[in-house]
Amino acid sequence: MSDEVRFGVVEGHHHEGSGAGLGKRRRREVINYLACLKASLNLGDWTIQLHWHDPAPDGDLAEIQITDGRKLAVIRVATDFFTLTAEEQKHAFCHELVHCHLHLIQDQLRCDLPELLGAAGFAAFYASSVRGIEHAVDGISVAIAAYMPDPPWCT
Repeated sequence: MSDEVRFGVVEGHHHEGSGAGLGKRRRREVINYLACLKASLNLGDWTIQLHWHDPAPDGDLAEIQITDGRKLAVIRVATDFFTLTAEEQKHAFCHELVHCHLHLIQDQLRCDLPELLGAAGFAAFYASSVRGIEHAVDGISVAIAAYMPDPPWCT
């Protein structure tokens, strides 16, 4: 199976800077780089889709949306993502991919606790848990990114 199929690169309407300005060769480099990170992070059984046409929300360098109950995720990057430094791009991709390993915990909290804690208790606990998971993901991804290669298009 090709990287393009495994990564489900979605073509379509492009936003300026979100990957739209990247040629086919550069997009292939990005896909190959993500395949390398995916393998290094033991996510070989995951399908990661990179949506070129749909940028991450304002203020976010990147975002991952994981499908509950499946090993399927969509990564979206900021419109100016490819103007960032190699370190920033590498860290952002590692950060989003690390979320795949911790998503089940967050999903279990979201599904299993509301009935036990009630609406108010759940809202407070869940918000706190999400902040904790995000903090853990950031720390882990910084540590991991130090051992990952730089994006080849930045060298």
